[in-house]
Parts: sequence; structure tokens; C-alpha cells
Amino acid sequence: MKRNWKLWILLLTMCFLTGCAAEKEEADAENKGDVTTNTSAAPEESGESEESGVELPEGEYSFVFLVEDKFVITGEGLVATGLVESGKIGVGDKVILLKADGTQIETKVNKLEMFRKELDEIVEGDYAGVYLEGMEREDVEAGDKLFVVAGEEESFLTEDTKVLREDNIGSTFVIEDHYTKDEYAYASGTVESGIIYPDDDVILVKADGTEIKGSVIRLEQFNREVKELAEGEIAAIVLSGIISSDMERGDKLVVVSKPKEDNYTFVFDVEGSFDLSEKGLVVVGKVEAGEAAVGDAVVLLKADGTQKETIINALESASDGEVEKISEGDAAGVYLEGITKEDIGEGDKLVIYAEE
Repeated sequence: MKRNWKLWILLLTMCFLTGCAAEKEEADAENKGDVTTNTSAAPEESGESEESGVELPEGEYSFVFLVEDKFVITGEGLVATGLVESGKIGVGDKVILLKADGTQIETKVNKLEMFRKELDEIVEGDYAGVYLEGMEREDVEAGDKLFVVAGEEESFLTEDTKVLREDNIGSTFVIEDHYTKDEYAYASGTVESGIIYPDDDVILVKADGTEIKGSVIRLEQFNREVKELAEGEIAAIVLSGIISSDMERGDKLVVVSKPKEDNYTFVFDVEGSFDLSEKGLVVVGKVEAGEAAVGDAVVLLKADGTQKETIINALESASDGEVEKISEGDAAGVYLEGITKEDIGEGDKLVIYAEE
């Protein structure tokens, strides 16, 4: 009985993922029989797997995912459903499937979904569907594990997952509730029109016509940070320059400027950092726009708006090794002067401001 809640979540997740499209009816009907057979024994099978089946070898892992079921969606390939036991993984990342007999199969994450919503990444505690590249139904069984060895993963998003920011001036968000959390003002509600991004400049438009200027610090859905919000989506927006007491139900947030990246000649999205004893701290991620070279002065722009100036001491390309410069689309490691691991986090950016 302890695992019944997982079974219900699994069934709900599969319904969400498979959808009701006409072209999938035949595949869904075929899968339904298999799923019914698998899930009826899922509690015992999963328990056996955890105790006597797949055990990861000794070592450190940045991601571990326990497979509880699998099915095929026509045109999209195999989906493994289950629970993230530790760490996190993103779309485009490489993973290893570990079988009960010790067999290891390398594959890649093509897509991630949780409760019908497509995500860029999943983290510890998430119950999700993981779309795996080049995998067949017979390759995956309940109790198998997906894992990534710490320090060896390539956590660089592919071009298809990169958020291409549109000119979104005039996009609107209707406020239904507001509150303060961790000293920041939150507005919860629905995107009425357009698209909203982090770093957008907005104005709060009140019923009496009063306007208050502010900016978007972060976007959240179901307590998870997201990179954009589109029309019709329900979410919470974390604001700067606007406080909770400024807002009332029915007020609107209106985007009044293009994303701030337009003011930069170089933007590097930070995805992680490693402290290499001999060479110092290396920041890994991907160049979103522009180019930078060894010796260039850059600004570490924190997610909370804090800034710190630093210099690029060395560069390493994920494909070419040590290089003198990196440009748009490059996955790379950036060695920074005077920056510690505590100074930097995932979601921060390295930028070079355009000269005014």
C-alpha cells in the first residue's frame, strides 16, 4: 500500500504524455495492454529492483533516475517514467542506462515532461517522463537506472532547447494574488497575452490608471523556475521595484522593454562550476550571444541582479580544447580571475555590456 500513490501518479503521467491525438490511438491501444500488465505488478517489481536488482557501482553521481515503467509514443520514441533519486538532468544531456545484469547503454535525453508540461530539466524528487534517444521498448525494464557520473557529464543545452527571445513589448499578465517571500514581491496570475521572460522591464498598471515601474527577476510554475511564460499560462512572477502592497487583484503587469540581453555584446549562460586545484575555478555553460576572448573583462551577473567584475584567464571549448575565444553557440569552460565557487551558481550569466 505504501507505493500506491506512485502507481496513481504513474498512470496519470502516462495519460498526460500519450494524449488523445487521433494518430496515436492505435499506439495507445497497443500500449494500454502492456501498461496494464506492467503496472499491476509494479510495486513488487520496483521493490525487488531496489533491493536485489540494479545497484550503481561505487562512485559519485550527478544524476540518478529509477525507471518504474516505459512505453512508446509513435513518432517520439521511448519514454521512461519514474523518479529522480538525486541530482538533475537537462534536455540534450547524455546519460547511461544501467541494466540489472550490469549492461550499460549510452543514450541522450531528447525531451522531459512532468504532468503534461514540457521542461528543460528535472531535479531530485521529480516524477517525470524521460524521452530517450535510440532506445527500443525491450531495452528498458522497471528497476533499471539512468545515471550520470559526477564531473563527466556534458550539461550543455542543444540549439533546439535554446530559448529564442521574441520582441515581446506589450505582453500582459493579470494579477490574481500577491505576496512577499524571501524579501521579494510575488505576483501570481495568468499571462493574458504575449510572452514574458526573466529580466523584462514591466509596469504595474492599476485600476485607477496609476503606473509603477519594475522588472522581472524570476518566473515560477509549481515552485520551479522557468525560462518563459506564454499566453494562457498560470504562474508566479518575482518582481523588483514593485512591492506586494503596491498590487491588487485585477491589476496588470505590462512588458515595456525588450529583454536586457539586447544591451550586451556577449552573453554566457552559466550551467555549473568546478574547482580544479591547479587551474582554479572553471565555469561551464554555453554562449548565448556574441563572443569573448582570453583577457576580456566581463561582468558576473547574478540571478538576483548582483554584479561582479572579473577577467577571463583561459577558455576551453567542449569540442576543441583550449582556445583563445568563444562565440555564439559554443559550449565551453571559462576560467575567471578572483571568482570562487560560492560566488557563482546555475542561472547566472557572464556578460559584456555594449558601449553607450
